[in-house]
Amino acid sequence: MFFYLGKTLRNLQVNIGINTCGFYEGPAVRGERVVVYCPYLTRGSYALLTIMTPSGKTDILVVCEIQVFAN
Repeated sequence: MFFYLGKTLRNLQVNIGINTCGFYEGPAVRGERVVVYCPYLTRGSYALLTIMTPSGKTDILVVCEIQVFAN
């Protein structure tokens, strides 16, 4: 199986705790930095990244690094 270095990152939903922060439609390009901003005062103990795949299909999410910043 061959992945096209970035093109597989698409339809990504980002949640912090139970709060949906944003959606990245994509597809990404090789080396792209994807930044998603959450609404002010968003709180949570974990980050959840989900590829929103149509029913009956399978996608693979490979994450090299995730950084979460808070004020």
